[in-house]
Amino acid sequence: MQSVCARGRAQTHGAWKMEKSVPMNTINETHEKEFGRQPEVVYKVPGRFHLMGEHSGFFKDKTMSMSINRFVHIAVSPRDDDSFYFYFEQADDRKHITLEAFKFRKDDKWANAIKSVIYGFTANGFEIHGMDFTVRADVMRSVCICHNCVA
Repeated sequence: MQSVCARGRAQTHGAWKMEKSVPMNTINETHEKEFGRQPEVVYKVPGRFHLMGEHSGFFKDKTMSMSINRFVHIAVSPRDDDSFYFYFEQADDRKHITLEAFKFRKDDKWANAIKSVIYGFTANGFEIHGMDFTVRADVMRSVCICHNCVA
């Protein structure tokens, strides 16, 4: 993986490449290349870093977190079926589920965070149809961006 040093040069940190925050059209192009169509929506959210109390949240105790100037981009397009396809650009990793065979798998790592949101909607009675997701992260892999680390 690469991160960006203070002068903006790329540095290597493991298995996937990290660059400075990219323009939004980059994830649009990646999504179109992967799924054959432009995304309907694109989200850009800041990464989060826990200064202290990382595991105390599990015990309903306090944590001290802050957002950072690294981002996660998520592009989404609807499908006409009940399949969900996930693509994580830097890891060149793909996942697939259907509503009928919906379950959490340890091997799905980063995709489980998105799957948990889908589950939350379906468990509360919302009708969900299939979607394609493209994920791109400026956050270093060693820094967790969700309850399941990126990889």
